Amino acid sequence: MPPEPEPTFAGLKRATLADLAGAAVVIVGADEASPYEVGKTGSSAGAPRAIRTASAGLPAKRQFDYDIGRVLLRPGEEHLIVDAGDLQTDPGTRRRTGPPSRARCGRSWRPVGSRS
Repeated sequence: MPPEPEPTFAGLKRATLADLAGAAVVIVGADEASPYEVGKTGSSAGAPRAIRTASAGLPAKRQFDYDIGRVLLRPGEEHLIVDAGDLQTDPGTRRRTGPPSRARCGRSWRPVGSRS
């Protein structure tokens, strides 16, 4: 039996860096940012998968959103919000996750919860 596919956030379309043309929002996950203790996995390890799994029932593509007056993604708009999976992180280094990822994507980015 083949392994189950990795979940995506709210069941959105899975994308790779090559598939991002036309996307307005790209969701990525990162298990680690800067570890408190080099070499030890932080408490956020596994968080992106847990969030994606928990979001499976979110009705992003099918429920009427009264704030915007329509469903979030109409048929044919699935490419506008995509899930690009997880960034590769390493608890063995204090190197920041963000800038190398920004360089690869070639786009501006802002972490969720950022105060800047």
